[in-house]
Amino acid sequence: MKIKTLAIVIFVILLSACTSSGDKVDQSNEQGQGGQAQPQNMESNMKVHTDSSDVSVIESQIASAVIDSYLEIKDALVTGDDRQAAAAGKNLVSAFDHIDTGPVNPENVTACKDIIEDARENAEHISESRGNISHQREHFELLSQDIKDLIMITGADRKLFELFCPMGENNRGGMWLSASDEIKNPYYESKMADNGKVMAVISLR
Repeated sequence: MKIKTLAIVIFVILLSACTSSGDKVDQSNEQGQGGQAQPQNMESNMKVHTDSSDVSVIESQIASAVIDSYLEIKDALVTGDDRQAAAAGKNLVSAFDHIDTGPVNPENVTACKDIIEDARENAEHISESRGNISHQREHFELLSQDIKDLIMITGADRKLFELFCPMGENNRGGMWLSASDEIKNPYYESKMADNGKVMAVISLR
């Protein structure tokens, strides 16, 4: 009987020791350097920064007409002029049809033509959507990325600025290119004409 009682006492002592040790491990996991508690879900306390970096492209006339027409669309959307945006979109389609990819590095020609094809389709949507400026703006956001990708390959004839509106495209965020760092938002007209920031400078080398 004494042996059985002694075994029970030893079991209780061992169980108590294990529980105490487990508590210490849990506490050490919840503390960082200096003994301060760390948040259990680190992701919920992290902020992702997606700011672009300034870049430079070769000085080139290959995309000059494309850039001209793109900027005309941008200016029309700034003022909410869907008719002018449609006309500029038509000019841009023509500019894409006449762009000469001959001087482009042979390794980049296929990628360049793919970008032009996508961009031309977005320009067509803008040109055919007179009276529907919301649709024009949807395709302008896609077009803006196409134009940026294009000039990374072909180069540009002027310094450009990449701007970003966090509330563009139904709060998904929308970017655009401009020849000036002045904020003139093509997504919201006078309601939030100065809403946005410069994300990158695209300079010539």
